[in-house]
Amino acid sequence: MYKTRVLQQNYHNSKLKDTTKTWCYQTIHTILNNQTYLGKMVQHKDIKISYKDKKKRRLPKEQWIIVDNTHEPIIDQETFDRVQAIQKIKRKSVNTEYSDNIFAGILFCADCKHAMNRAYAKENKKGSIGYICKIYKTMGKKYCPSHMIKNEELEEAVLSSIKNEARKILTEDDISDLDKVQKIDSREQFYKKQIQIVDAELEKYQKFKKRAFTGYMEEMITPQEYRSYVAEYEEEISKLERQKEEILTKLADENSLQNQHDEWVEAFKDYINIEKLTRDVVIELIEKIEVHEDGGLDIYYRFRNPFQVAN
Repeated sequence: MYKTRVLQQNYHNSKLKDTTKTWCYQTIHTILNNQTYLGKMVQHKDIKISYKDKKKRRLPKEQWIIVDNTHEPIIDQETFDRVQAIQKIKRKSVNTEYSDNIFAGILFCADCKHAMNRAYAKENKKGSIGYICKIYKTMGKKYCPSHMIKNEELEEAVLSSIKNEARKILTEDDISDLDKVQKIDSREQFYKKQIQIVDAELEKYQKFKKRAFTGYMEEMITPQEYRSYVAEYEEEISKLERQKEEILTKLADENSLQNQHDEWVEAFKDYINIEKLTRDVVIELIEKIEVHEDGGLDIYYRFRNPFQVAN
């Protein structure tokens, strides 16, 4: 529609349906994986099989030519990478009124690490009642103990965990975390000041080198003196450059902690009073869930507060 109405091109879509004008799955899939939206130019994706034939063969991604920053991006790298990760989650569509299978591709056995399969009641084949370890179900307890959890128990536990994680943002206990954030800000300013001092010293020794060269050219100092001065100045410059690199590393570590904290707050701030789980919420917040034999859960969130000690 854009090509015909806006660009006024003589374009015909053979797959166009009369009933709808919405994009098909393949179109959306192509858009979600298109690095052009990241501001990159991607070339050499296909190659002709023969100069006599118009047919092309798709090349492996490692052979593509990708050039960064060729134009302004409309999506950031973090969001693009997040979309790629979501697409890799294996999921199976379940057409049933009993469950929408919101944990597909995320639920695993804590012992054998294999995926949990949906469990069905013998007298009711229409809907699942929960999840069971795939290895136990197919191979028996000789290979893995029984790991079974009901839908209601799983959803209630995950919902409670998300609420607890979200409420940590506003609890009194989080004040200590805020203090740590303030300390990071203070250290960040300290490191930036240290870098300014080191840069000033570097500039000073660079000037000393230039003066030594001028003195040598004007025969104010001997060649031996010139070499001695330059060696001394270059040694100091090397020390200062190593010192600056160490400070930059510490500054990067501080910024990383701050970014992790900000991401954690941003991810959970809207779920303090969440009442119902959805597939979107689960995918956004949770990387994986492992189920123990006693029904206990290990929930691995995609975001964490770096100032909280893991339990």
